[in-house]
Amino acid sequence: MFDEEFVVATGFVIFVGLMFYLGMHRKINSALDGRAARIAAELAEAARLRAEAEAVLALSNSGALRRRPRPTPSSRKRTRKPNVSPARRGRV
Repeated sequence: MFDEEFVVATGFVIFVGLMFYLGMHRKINSALDGRAARIAAELAEAARLRAEAEAVLALSNSGALRRRPRPTPSSRKRTRKPNVSPARRGRV
């Protein structure tokens, strides 16, 4: 009397009916809305970071962020510590 297709179709209808009865469609919808909001926030942050990086790059290309030249070895003051053995410093 009942073939396999009828049993599967009946089970599917019962399953979908239970999901609507238990409110799963609202839970799924709120989860998807939350995910969409999180993705929108990440995209807004990425746009902000990109704008900040472009501003830093523009400053770098304009020369405003150039480093000071490093001092040459001849311009540095050299202070040498005397090479004294521990015994001569009073330590044994």
